[in-house]
Amino acid sequence: MQLANKEKENELNSEIQDLKVRISNNEEKIAAANKELESTKQKLAEEKEKVATLERSFALSKEEIKVENESKIKLLQEKLSTTNEELISTKQLLSDKEEELKAQRDMTESINEKLKMEQRMTKAKDREIDDLRTKLQNIEQHKMIKLGDFEVRFTSPSAEQCPNLLTKIKDKHRHVYLNDSSSDVAQLLLIPLLQMKNISSLYIHSTPFTCDFVEFFSSQISDNNTVESLYINHNSIDDEGVIILAQFLKHNKKLQHLSLQFDTGITSVSVPSLVELICINSTLSVLNVSNTSIDTEGVLELAESLKSNVRLGKIVVDEKHKAMCTPLLLGARLAYSYDSTPYEQAGTAKK
Repeated sequence: MQLANKEKENELNSEIQDLKVRISNNEEKIAAANKELESTKQKLAEEKEKVATLERSFALSKEEIKVENESKIKLLQEKLSTTNEELISTKQLLSDKEEELKAQRDMTESINEKLKMEQRMTKAKDREIDDLRTKLQNIEQHKMIKLGDFEVRFTSPSAEQCPNLLTKIKDKHRHVYLNDSSSDVAQLLLIPLLQMKNISSLYIHSTPFTCDFVEFFSSQISDNNTVESLYINHNSIDDEGVIILAQFLKHNKKLQHLSLQFDTGITSVSVPSLVELICINSTLSVLNVSNTSIDTEGVLELAESLKSNVRLGKIVVDEKHKAMCTPLLLGARLAYSYDSTPYEQAGTAKK
């Protein structure tokens, strides 16, 4: 009995010991759990602090965002207001521009209408001008060419008018006057005239003979058998031209009267050529060199040539040389000019 109780007691002690071990283990676990719980509480407190901080930050950010948004909204509202004002101003400006454009269109239409009227008036004036120009050309042509029964006078003709002017000359016109012309125009007129068989007198006044023209003219008149009188007067020819002309006229068989009056470019330089002309030409009867620049020595040389050419009836010189030439006893064969203007301009040509 006692043994059985002893065993039960031992069993109970063993169970008690096991329970104590378990309790100890549980206490350790509880302590560890409590420790872990404290750690968890600590962490939870820290998390709560973080959450609170985040909440405060969020609240602050929310406030800042709210303020910023309100500022942006206000700025946008101001911009919108400004834009609306600009839009209203632009609409007003557009309206003004449209009114201005309309006014300009009305003005343009008015200007176009005036322009059309002016164009019509201009055309009418152009027609009037053309009519006046035609009348003026007719007047100028009338001034430029004067037709007589036996003569025709040209004054300052142009090169373009020469072909038409030449058609005006008829067989009855034997005497031609050319005044104030150019060398080119003179060539266009005189060369065809020299080829006509009816021209007996050429009066050339204030028309310069250039070197090329005088040579061409001289070659044409050298064998001409119709021109009896040739007047090249009033600064139309100089020494060089006279030398060329005299060379070609030496053997001319028709020319009787040669006048070089009022050609101040003629000096004693050309006298030898004129003397040679006088000595050789067999038809020349009058040579007029008055109112030139030939000096007394040149005049005496010309006067002496009369002695070797009995066919030449007269040389006309300036009156100032009379005293020096009188002793030569040439009589009427040496005449003196008292005129201060070309004498052939005052008279009318012979028929």
